[in-house]
Amino acid sequence: MWTKSIILLVGLITNLALTAPALYAETIDGIDLTSDAAKSGIVKPMNIHGFITPGGPVFNFTGPLDEIIPKIQELYPEWDPTKPTPTTSENPSKVKRYFQGRPTCWLVVGWNTSRAGAYGQGDYLIALGENTMCGAEAGTCARTGCNNDSAVDLCNDRTTKVDITCPRVGRAAKEIADDCVTVYNGQETTRGQWFDTTGYNIVVRKCLL
Repeated sequence: MWTKSIILLVGLITNLALTAPALYAETIDGIDLTSDAAKSGIVKPMNIHGFITPGGPVFNFTGPLDEIIPKIQELYPEWDPTKPTPTTSENPSKVKRYFQGRPTCWLVVGWNTSRAGAYGQGDYLIALGENTMCGAEAGTCARTGCNNDSAVDLCNDRTTKVDITCPRVGRAAKEIADDCVTVYNGQETTRGQWFDTTGYNIVVRKCLL
């Protein structure tokens, strides 16, 4: 009786391990693949500052993209957030130079999310152009917002604030969504993390934290 119960319990644990999305980080070869900021659960709104076109109004907003975009459109009525800004000149392949290897998939704290939503967030960030900076305070993750329940976070493990161009965040998010994709109930889902070489990382996950 006890032997049978133990076998059933082991089977149940094994099944859960194979089917449940990972809520906590894992390691490979003893190396922790998530950042302290990403594990902390401290998620704050993104700080976005800069300008769309040279000579235009300079802005400094903090909040989700769905709140910031209308404010930028008031300053730049001709700007279309659904299209890449002409000032976006950084070669998409150049983004790889700032990151280590390729994204790590499924290991970051959180849950899988819509790949299409992650792509949407990435496109908005790219449309802001190279003259805009996305910032995160030390030891926190700054969230661009949620699109179809998908979050793109800039997680900062430094002891000082980090500012990088918003298109770089957007391109990294799309690369994560390309590398880390699986199908669940007929929908493409994703979750992953890409580490920079200087102490920050980009995270794509569900908007729960």
